[in-house]
Amino acid sequence: MTDATHFTYKSFSTTDFYVMIEDMTTANSAFGVTDDGETVFFGQRIVDKIKINSGDFVEAQCVPNYADKRDHIPWRCVRATKIKVESPADAVDHIQLTDFNVIADAMRSDKGWWTQVELEEHLSDEGISKDRIDEFLMDENQPLEQAVAFRILPGD
Repeated sequence: MTDATHFTYKSFSTTDFYVMIEDMTTANSAFGVTDDGETVFFGQRIVDKIKINSGDFVEAQCVPNYADKRDHIPWRCVRATKIKVESPADAVDHIQLTDFNVIADAMRSDKGWWTQVELEEHLSDEGISKDRIDEFLMDENQPLEQAVAFRILPGD
């Protein structure tokens, strides 16, 4: 006689992918593509739950698709999380433009001459770093007029 309280379960394993959603269907399901170019199907339940739209990026836990569909669409999503993806270049450009606008506005508020130290002190509350101010001052695209200054060093 066998022990009815002991069962062996096969583990349910999934494969994780980062997926870009490419197409939405009229039935409100979706298709996405992995980094390797493989297609992933997202059922209507998942699409509605996390509000997937074309162009979104998701972290998807997938299983092999049903045998009769696997040749065309190898993966089927069983769990997903929408992720916000910002390319590093976009992030840097946005930060640079924001910082540069703050620096330029500060300089426009007083049309006199500014030293880099004066800008740093003036912008310290804005959270603009010395490096960002230096970048701004060295940027060829900024409408800046530059002057050379000299001083006599005290003798020994």
